[in-house]
Amino acid sequence: MGKAWVKRWSPKVKDGMGSLVPALKITQNPSIEKLTWNLSPSKSHAIRWLALAAQSEQEVVLRGLGNAGQDIVSMRRCLGQMGVVITDLDADGNMLEVSTNDDDQPAKGSVAWKVHGVGAHGLKPPISVLHAGNSGTALRILMALCARFDVPVMLDGDASLRSRNHDIMIQALKDLGVSVSFGTGVEGLPLLVEGPWVPQDGLTIDISTSSQPVTVGEGRRSRLVNRLREELQIVESVSMDLSVLEQGSLITLEVICPDEHLEAVEDEVNRQLRAMAEELVSDQELKRGQQLVSNGLRYALESTGQVSGLSASQTLWDRQQDLLHPLAFLPPWTAERLRSDLFPRLQPEQAFVLTAQAKTKHG
Repeated sequence: MGKAWVKRWSPKVKDGMGSLVPALKITQNPSIEKLTWNLSPSKSHAIRWLALAAQSEQEVVLRGLGNAGQDIVSMRRCLGQMGVVITDLDADGNMLEVSTNDDDQPAKGSVAWKVHGVGAHGLKPPISVLHAGNSGTALRILMALCARFDVPVMLDGDASLRSRNHDIMIQALKDLGVSVSFGTGVEGLPLLVEGPWVPQDGLTIDISTSSQPVTVGEGRRSRLVNRLREELQIVESVSMDLSVLEQGSLITLEVICPDEHLEAVEDEVNRQLRAMAEELVSDQELKRGQQLVSNGLRYALESTGQVSGLSASQTLWDRQQDLLHPLAFLPPWTAERLRSDLFPRLQPEQAFVLTAQAKTKHG
């Protein structure tokens, strides 16, 4: 007999607990004066953060997981099968002991998870099936992680996940040279994935139904990242955030680097920004930029907080439109228009630089 998380949930089994997945039963009560409801964290974000933390070379603490749902727990369990140690912490940061159970649930009282990263190449092929439960996000990210192994790995899910379509992710992995096989019939799982994948110059992915394949295939090929991180190797990370305002936007470029490289990094960033105002971006760069902006909006709409924020902004400014309507403004942007209208606004002379350095013993 399969484990509890393999079975399809039913509200009528064993007093409402047909599996370990908690159920919410709503009973009308018009006299409620106060209600406290501890919401679960975003499973989409938590699953992605677990995957990133597992591949880091340090210990990463993820907080706010006291009410983590079973999708997040499924990802945690699968990472554990690949050699990632995750410890539970209480509200005071103390490590909690996990009692032995069949489903690897977090310890009682756990509010944070400490992920002991194994590095980019430290994951180990599991010796048993990776079961993603009911989580499509966990399954697709696990497919990508397993595509690096040169041995076959089997991935599976519950009855609901087996009934879903995984063709887009499967095709993306096949385009990268990964062998993916599965049975015939209505069920798309289990899958047998065997890599390693072979890097390609380009990869086309259909993200009209999900942004999860983008988490796998987006890569880091921008000019700035390639120059600072790959060629010069003077930064740890480069990220950009765009805050869209009513009459303009605020662009934040964040670069993390050792103190001794601060001056060189700032000089190189300024050099790249000035070059953008003089050179035309290639068709490939333009297409990729439009795709990244499109992906970013679609990914944001997976968060209820982002949807609420966008809806509130539309109401505030009396601009009712489809949430994906901003995508219609992407095609008119050409390489020439970027150089003449946008890049001059991104020059160092119009920027403010904030440098934050760690405090040392000597001040």
